[in-house]
Amino acid sequence: MSYEVLDPSLSERVGKFASEFKLSQVSEEGVLRAKLSILDAIGVAMASTRYDFAHKTHTGIAAMGDVGNAPVIGMPTRLSVRDSMLMNGALVHGIDYDDSHNWAAFHPTASAFPCVLGTAHHLGASCSDMLAAFVLGIEVMTRVGGAASGWFQPAGFHPTGHVGAFGCAVAAGWLMGHNQAQHANAQGIVLSAASGSMEFLAEGAWTKRLHPGQAAVAGFQAAMLAQQGFIGPRMAYEGRFGLYRSLFGERGKDANFEAVAAELGDVWQVEHMAVKPYPACHYTHSCADAIFELMKKGLKAQDVEVVNVKVAIEEMPIVCEPIEKKRRPLTGYEAKFSIPYTVALCLTTGKHGLSEFDDESLLTRMDMLGLCDRVVCEVDNEADFPRHFSSDVTVKLKNGKTMHHREELNRGCVDRPLSPADICGKFMENARLTMNQNKATELMNIILNLEKIHRVSDLVGLVVKTNSR
Repeated sequence: MSYEVLDPSLSERVGKFASEFKLSQVSEEGVLRAKLSILDAIGVAMASTRYDFAHKTHTGIAAMGDVGNAPVIGMPTRLSVRDSMLMNGALVHGIDYDDSHNWAAFHPTASAFPCVLGTAHHLGASCSDMLAAFVLGIEVMTRVGGAASGWFQPAGFHPTGHVGAFGCAVAAGWLMGHNQAQHANAQGIVLSAASGSMEFLAEGAWTKRLHPGQAAVAGFQAAMLAQQGFIGPRMAYEGRFGLYRSLFGERGKDANFEAVAAELGDVWQVEHMAVKPYPACHYTHSCADAIFELMKKGLKAQDVEVVNVKVAIEEMPIVCEPIEKKRRPLTGYEAKFSIPYTVALCLTTGKHGLSEFDDESLLTRMDMLGLCDRVVCEVDNEADFPRHFSSDVTVKLKNGKTMHHREELNRGCVDRPLSPADICGKFMENARLTMNQNKATELMNIILNLEKIHRVSDLVGLVVKTNSR
């Protein structure tokens, strides 16, 4: 397998940009979207503290015996720096309500924010520096994912764990004051730690929830080692055993390597974050949107004969296959990755929110199961993946008529983003599950003015003291 030796390497080019990066370079829209993503992540993490997985995760981490004073979002507890990153990543990502990035096709904030929060708190950095590091981490990880967009999941790799680690290494390193060489070394070091398997899909297992926190930990660890002069390989991306060739074999040579360092400082990917309106896999959202549109036109569950849903071929293994499993999810979490269940849930309840996935009695209701059995999934050859996660829905009615709706732009995507008011509303809804209105409002105002807040402790004090309503 041949490969081109680049000089400077991609990690060195990224390192040069990172070593010279300042928050003042970022567009006004980019800064706003970064703060909104952080706001959204904190709200989602707070909502996650109500779930069993969160407390089992915390108990397991705490049982390892490490102590520290790093913050855990929404919990009256502190952990070591790395443990807090693992825990906060699980909280942000655990209910599949955190943001995505369409081009890179993964969840950026779930690793980037736990990493910069923990690192900034550990180093005593300002909120402004934490925000800058967050933006930098997003810019790196989205490009690393975009270089092989849509390749990871079908091959069994969860890109949130893999590509998130590289952005976290650079973000943490920036807070530590890395020079170009140290940034490059950190990216090389983290290559050996980045990971994440899609096998959780087979049974709705919990492992996916750990991936972003693991990426944050791996990035922080790599940056700390690079700080001390530890040497990593120069060609973390384009090398013979770099990221893409290691994961994708022969196909890896066709990755868009240049995308890793392209347009840094000119195009701000942080502007293109996709905040979720629904707490489920982003690949199901356009299907939910389409069903709701058809319901506005009179579609009723009892009138359905067959529902045909077309999605991108890259999405099929995640939300449509194997169809027997997708028609019979065993848990609310597994149901978040099912097109048949999405159709049945929307038609039966008229909703697609947290409480619907919490109500696992729906999983065995005969009317739900009957609708799941009537959903057929096919490949959409017209899909514009990964720019858009579209769905083409055709419903054959029992009276022989058909209804059709194609949802090209799901709510929240880059070309149909949620408004700042929508995101603030989502945050308040989630935060109010664990804190009172006044505290939630105070926290929201701090986050929306992060670049003006000097002490991370001002943020941390509100983030962790949520046990009191």
